[in-house]
Amino acid sequence: MKLDIVITELFVGGAERCAVQLALHLKQQNHSVRVISLGASPIGDSAILIRQLEQANIPTHFLDGTGPWHLLRTYRRLKRLVVTDPPELAQAFLFHANVLAAMVYPQLKDRSIPLVGGSRVAETRRTRHPFSRWAAKRMSKIVCVSESVRRWAIQTEGMDREKLLVISNGVETSESNDGVPWEDFGIPEQARKLLFVGRLEPQKGIDKLVALAEQFLPMEDWHLVIVGEGPLGQTLRHKALESTFSRRFHFVGWQANPRAWMRSSDLLLLPARYEGMPNVVLEAMAEGRCVVATDVEGVRECLGPNAADQIVGRNDWNGFAARVWKLMEGDVRRQELGRLNRAYCQENHNLYRKLDEYESLYRTLLARKV
Repeated sequence: MKLDIVITELFVGGAERCAVQLALHLKQQNHSVRVISLGASPIGDSAILIRQLEQANIPTHFLDGTGPWHLLRTYRRLKRLVVTDPPELAQAFLFHANVLAAMVYPQLKDRSIPLVGGSRVAETRRTRHPFSRWAAKRMSKIVCVSESVRRWAIQTEGMDREKLLVISNGVETSESNDGVPWEDFGIPEQARKLLFVGRLEPQKGIDKLVALAEQFLPMEDWHLVIVGEGPLGQTLRHKALESTFSRRFHFVGWQANPRAWMRSSDLLLLPARYEGMPNVVLEAMAEGRCVVATDVEGVRECLGPNAADQIVGRNDWNGFAARVWKLMEGDVRRQELGRLNRAYCQENHNLYRKLDEYESLYRTLLARKV
């Protein structure tokens, strides 16, 4: 098969990692694959995904679109690539890539290239819904990252249920012993660590987490470690400095290997307001960690039968703080849930089985075309 993978950008994130993992898998299966990013190429430490593609000799194109004012230029560049060297099938990831790909692949004058869309989050910005519906009409199939997102796409975005299917996120379990030099970040090596990993933006609920920390940081020897950057970063750092427990807040910025931080922490926290199927929860599970998360899209599907002790209702912030406190106190239960999470992840969220599902979908669509 000859395939294009189109994504909005290639900075490190859950969707971006999935796109690159898919490209690497397809290449290993002897398919011809090309990755197209609508945005500019990341540089420095944030270019880790680009290096993976380069090492696998996968052609990668950057269209340098940086905003809606570049829409026409980005569209023309994408169309030029496709017309010059058309694939047999295309897979899009994320909203902007879905829309731009729907403008190009199914619309070529001399052929119609099957397009598979990607619905990865329960999008709350209603202004995007008409564009998503328009793009969906031009797609052969739309892969939803969780059953929750599939229901959202039907009920809220009005998509055709016959086009929707679920291929959830997958993750590799590893036996790595990579550690974190905690003391380099001013964190006592022997301290207990609560960990947040993600972009510092309202969707992830990090603003609520910093406010709630006053309710559980009084417990002796516990510290809150925040991995990531984002638009709320400066405000959150300022609020943490005003806290009675300011010395127990640690903002460590973006980290290339967040799983090493998970492996060395005691409890992962995700107070998200909405999601799709959070990779950060799967990665923590794969590292044998217990989590506390809000009951947003995909979290129950990640945790399976072990969800009850690790989730609270969406926007139930007092309940979130109470659940964190309970698991901070309960060493035995926390460690047991970590072991159960790892076992469930190995059995139900195997990365390569999920990638095989994508490949099988593409084969089916191309067989129908013939």
